Amino acid sequence: MDSKGWVELGTGIGTILVGVATIVAIIRGPIIALRIQRTLDEEREVRNRKIEVFKTLMSARPTRMSPTFVHALNMIDLEFTDALGFCRDKEVRVEKG
Repeated sequence: MDSKGWVELGTGIGTILVGVATIVAIIRGPIIALRIQRTLDEEREVRNRKIEVFKTLMSARPTRMSPTFVHALNMIDLEFTDALGFCRDKEVRVEKG
């Protein structure tokens, strides 16, 4: 095979590879985008719940025995520890029953 034949063969293989890569990107792109969006939404939801607990505690400070304040105190352990029971802000292990 002469050099022109090798060039044409390489061009053909390159075109096929680009086509396959394009098809893979068309299929996988939206799936990856949805996973990223779901992760971002979950992180935003966790942050919003923490902020809501903090706002509730700050707004109910004058009435420390109110049900709202006590509920917010009880939510601290749930919202500020991860699934393994570690507080992210401190290196403290929280016992989960």
